[in-house]
Order: sequence, then structure tokens, then C-alpha cells
Amino acid sequence: MKNLQRLFLLAIFSFCILGNTFAQLTPDVNQPGVVIGAIHQYDVDEHAGSTYTWSVVDVDDNAILASATTYQFTDESIAFSRTIKWNMDGTYYLKAIETITATSCSNFFVIQVDVIGDSYSVQFVSTVTPSSNSIYCADDTALGSPEITLDVKLGATLPADTYYPMNVFYSLDGGTTELSASISNTNMFNLGAVDIGSDKTAPNTTAVTVTLLRIVDKNGVIFTPVAVDKEFGITINPIPGKPTITIL
Repeated sequence: MKNLQRLFLLAIFSFCILGNTFAQLTPDVNQPGVVIGAIHQYDVDEHAGSTYTWSVVDVDDNAILASATTYQFTDESIAFSRTIKWNMDGTYYLKAIETITATSCSNFFVIQVDVIGDSYSVQFVSTVTPSSNSIYCADDTALGSPEITLDVKLGATLPADTYYPMNVFYSLDGGTTELSASISNTNMFNLGAVDIGSDKTAPNTTAVTVTLLRIVDKNGVIFTPVAVDKEFGITINPIPGKPTITIL
């Protein structure tokens, strides 16, 4: 009889262990399309008298994953908030547990985070052929304000609005001064006023080389163009002097 009782208790114990080990978490929400290198902040509601525990969990066996390899907590200063940099592609569960200190009762929330490879690409969009050059006209004050358009892709498609605004860093004519501009999902920015000089008459032109250094998306992901797409030539032509209409 005692042996049967022992076997029965052992069976219950084994069942509990297996159940706790393999119980599959069900995510409450999904966060798709997180690019490797992205930094996101996650918050839960703050309640007085509660403590908060955060972990990144393997979706297959519920094991808590060590940081640094797959992710990094970049800010743990606030108990009910975590800022995370995602370092490796894959699917992960971000789990936040709230525990009431006085009763030790707890509850949790799970986000499924789908991290994708850093597959950004960028090219200049030309106004003319060949594609490595664009032509603009100056204004009456001999200033040109070239508007640059970029072709930004994430994989084979345009990035969603959630990746914008992006910051574009560039230089002009091989200079060491780093300039920057912000782009929306139109992928356009203005170089600002470029003086073409005192000679406002054709065929005087001004050539400017734009070197694209890097782009940083809204979530902190940094990407650069391949070498062949790094530089772009701009030609700014003067307009004729302002004509005068003579009344005869």
C-alpha cells in the first residue's frame, strides 16, 4: 500500500514538474518587424505597493534568456519600465510580472517580439540619366536649394511609418563637416542654400557632390549605403536674368 502511495505521489510530482516546464506562454500582444539593433521602451502601469520583474523568454521552452547575446537592457532605472536593444533575429517573449508585496499575489503580461535581420538599403533617386547625377536651377539670388530624394528599402519593401522619422547624415564635396537632415516617409530632404557664385549667366554651373554617411531610423538602427551608392552629383544651373517686358 505504501509503495502504491509513493508511486501515486511520484506521478503527481512528475506531472506538476512537466506541466510547469512545458506550459506554453500565450502572448497578449505582438510586436512584429523589430529590426536588429532597434531600441524600444516598454512600460506597464505603476501601482503603489507592487514590484516588477522583467525577463526575455525562449518561445520554445520558457527558459529565461541571458542578456547581451540576443538583447540588452539599456535602461533598468525605473521598475515598471525597460528599454531594450534587440541584438539577434528571432522570436522572443518579453514577460513582465507584477507582484503585490503585501500578499505575494502576482500576474503577468507577455509581448511576442519578432526581430528581423537588418536588411535596410538606400540609394539616391536621380532627376536625370545617368542615375548618379541630378540637375537643378538656381533662383534670382544665385542660390540653389536642391531637394534630395532617397530610395529607402527594408528588405524588398518600403519601411512602415513606425520606422520614421529617420536622420540622414551626409557631407558635401568631400568635406569633413557632417551635416544632417530629418526625413519622413517621403524620403526627401533639402540641402539648403547653395551659392553658385557671382556669375549668374549660363553656362556657368556649380557642381556639388553629396556623400551619404549613414542613416539612423526612429528606433536607433544605423545603416549605410553600399560603396557604389554612397556619392551623388548635383549640378546647379543659373537662371536667366529677370526679363523686363517693354510696353510698346
